[in-house]
Amino acid sequence: MSSEASRSESMDKTKNILETNKLENLALKNASLKEENAELCKMIALMEGNPDLPLNVKDNGRRARSLIPPRKPRKASKDPQKIQQCHKIVGEIAFQLDRRILCAVFSGERRLYGYRVAGIDEKIKLVTTCPLTGKVDDERRSRLNLRYHQTIDQLKELGYDPSLHPKFTEQLVNTYGVMNEQTSETGKRYTATDVQIMSKLVSECMPDDEVKDILVILSCLAHLVEQDGGHMFLW
Repeated sequence: MSSEASRSESMDKTKNILETNKLENLALKNASLKEENAELCKMIALMEGNPDLPLNVKDNGRRARSLIPPRKPRKASKDPQKIQQCHKIVGEIAFQLDRRILCAVFSGERRLYGYRVAGIDEKIKLVTTCPLTGKVDDERRSRLNLRYHQTIDQLKELGYDPSLHPKFTEQLVNTYGVMNEQTSETGKRYTATDVQIMSKLVSECMPDDEVKDILVILSCLAHLVEQDGGHMFLW
């Protein structure tokens, strides 16, 4: 056999060996992938059957499927008495938030009847203008405006929108009313630490299109309550 033929035969053998090794490697990888897939399927099945599994296990299952499970629908209460109670609490939350804001701005005022956060700019102008002479008390007006903006700036961090929520709170009070004398004693027990209880009640009983904004005003009220150290509801 010539040296050229021998060299060609040797190259063919080498090529066959490489192809064989390549096929064997592919077969091993395929088997490994099948094993991993089987383990992932077991993990997902276990995760779906056990909602209390650790979060990292659930996350692995989600990544394996490349999707996030749909959120559970909220559990809406059908208890008329509970819904009615929630309506009164929501109306009181709205009323109390307005009252807390007004007290922060017009501190020292004994009576706030006729004062509204929705019309606070006009009210500040009115109370700082002498009804007889029309003279403006610029110092007091600046002080009231400063208090208002300082208070609202704090609430903005909680999602409060001064162009939306003052009118929204009035709408809630007009729609759902406020607590009466019989329920006021129950309301006095609420503090800023009970926000989670009321949040859950709101989420269960109030219309979907109102829940988000109600929770905003509840958070704002809780913030102001924490500042003054009083009860959630004041009478």
